[in-house]
Amino acid sequence: MRFSCHDSILPSGDALSRLAAALPESPVRAMYSSLVGGIVTDPAAAVVPVDDHLVHRGDGVFETCICMDGGIYNLPAHLARLAASARRVGLAEPEPENLTDLCVRVVRASGLRDASLRILLARGPGGMGVHPDESRGPQLYLVVTPFPGLLMDRAPEGVEVIRSRVPRYPPSYTEVKTCNYLPNVLMKQEASRRGASFALAFGPEGVLLEGATENVMVVTPDRRLLAPAADGILHGTTVSRALDLAGRLVEEGALAEVTRELLHESDLLRCAEAMLVGTTLGVVPIARYEGRPLGGPEPVVRRLGQLLGEEIRADSRYRVPVGGPRT
Repeated sequence: MRFSCHDSILPSGDALSRLAAALPESPVRAMYSSLVGGIVTDPAAAVVPVDDHLVHRGDGVFETCICMDGGIYNLPAHLARLAASARRVGLAEPEPENLTDLCVRVVRASGLRDASLRILLARGPGGMGVHPDESRGPQLYLVVTPFPGLLMDRAPEGVEVIRSRVPRYPPSYTEVKTCNYLPNVLMKQEASRRGASFALAFGPEGVLLEGATENVMVVTPDRRLLAPAADGILHGTTVSRALDLAGRLVEEGALAEVTRELLHESDLLRCAEAMLVGTTLGVVPIARYEGRPLGGPEPVVRRLGQLLGEEIRADSRYRVPVGGPRT
């Protein structure tokens, strides 16, 4: 692959014009940057300094939230996990009320009712080395893009999943939602190259863990809903809500029990139903694993997805409204 270069040094204005021309179909609708202390809606202005350690070292933590029908779903849980990640890597934690206000304002500025909100807490600019102390201080970037809808609504027939061969992080690293996502990226690439949509990671002794960006659960033939309990799994905000909602299915008689256990590939292969759960997915049935069909009818997946969808779209206890149109 070859890259072009202008013959002379570009003035700043020309560089910005060229950048804008190079981003005609950028998905970015709004961005907040603590460096400028404001919100921009021009994708060419939605930039991060190249000497921010977020860029050249992946030194930062992040969260992804969704906004549906004008309400950000489960935002406090995402901000609590962001704060926990920040503590683990020695970044100052954002003040929750202030960060909530900024999230609302940047989504409102985008003009979108259905949006994806990426929250990036970066080590900050200051140099190109690896030592975090050369940074002048942490920075916050909030990026809003259109959200196409929950995958469970777009792929009701389910998805194909493979077993990943990509080496995993040590378990202690998976407790931090870091911006260094290379193994996750390679898992998605691996799945795509093998004709699947998702890949599942396994730990030592074949313990079932999680997907690149999603959790997995199974329903046993005796109607027990099981989520993996192994080390090496990021605490999932949406799967936690799904497990709570699954208590309704116990009350309805569709499930006998909801719990976490150590799971293996054999549990996946003999399950009655299997599903992926995530912020942008909802609850999606796994139709095929390693080329073979899984389970049969999916009453638990469908009902759990219905309950989660209702909560995301309408339950005021878990929604932060973004208010009116862009100002």
